[in-house]
Amino acid sequence: MNQTVIEAKKITKTFKEKRIFEKLDFAVKKGEIVALVGENGAGKSTLINVLTQLIPKDQGEIHYFNQEKSLLIDRERIAVMTQETAKLKKIRVSEIIQLVRSFSKHPLPYDQLLHYADLKEHEQSYMEKLSGGQRKRLGFALAIASNPDVIFLDEPTAGMDSYSRLKFWQTIALLKKEGKTFIVTSHYLEELETVADRIMILVKGKFVFNGSMDELRQNRGVSEIQFYFDDLKDKTYWLSIPGVESVKIINQKIKLITDDVALFLTAMQGQFEQLKLLTIQPNSLESLFDHIQEEHQA
Repeated sequence: MNQTVIEAKKITKTFKEKRIFEKLDFAVKKGEIVALVGENGAGKSTLINVLTQLIPKDQGEIHYFNQEKSLLIDRERIAVMTQETAKLKKIRVSEIIQLVRSFSKHPLPYDQLLHYADLKEHEQSYMEKLSGGQRKRLGFALAIASNPDVIFLDEPTAGMDSYSRLKFWQTIALLKKEGKTFIVTSHYLEELETVADRIMILVKGKFVFNGSMDELRQNRGVSEIQFYFDDLKDKTYWLSIPGVESVKIINQKIKLITDDVALFLTAMQGQFEQLKLLTIQPNSLESLFDHIQEEHQA
């Protein structure tokens, strides 16, 4: 777990004079599952493309596997599962997996890839006949065919049903135990909250957080309180109440992040009759990210 597999120093990328991200510094350790979180257009896919040398960076250095110099990556050690898997015509699942395996010196066994992707029943199916979820699972099998050390997963479970998503993350957990490293983007933040060892939140081209889910809760507030309030109050009012870290108001619905529920409820004594449909729950990654986005809106 101590070996650094990727280290980025001051990396910057610009497209047509638009700065996508600027001077990003981070490292990824062997055996980690790292979640890369950001809104659409935040630069997550661009960052993956830069890290995997599919597009060039403008500035900075990226070191792989403790190499002293920033060299070309070994495509057998670093792999990418992209958002889309091509629908090739007249080629079977078994044929495309065996073809991709043939490009590698030490590929994973064919049967193991079928098992990991849960495609045993579809190995003789043509690619164009697969459902969206089955094609995503095939994309995963192709990504790990070379037996890579680091795998980038770009929206890996989009299009999968709930059962397939569960089995997919069970497979990721198994591969993590074998020392594989994963960098993941997904709109299913509840999945990332459960599986990720570390979360990096990208907002306006910079990381505003880099740490574990527990650290995020400690940093941003442990609980979320939701309710409707009879009197319309602005954010300044709610932020003035002890224990409140951040606020989001949608119509009359109030969402508060707090690190001390008891302190908030004590401060609201005498106004309980105005709190309608009150709920208190542990903070989720989705709610915390929602509040972070709100704070950084220009």
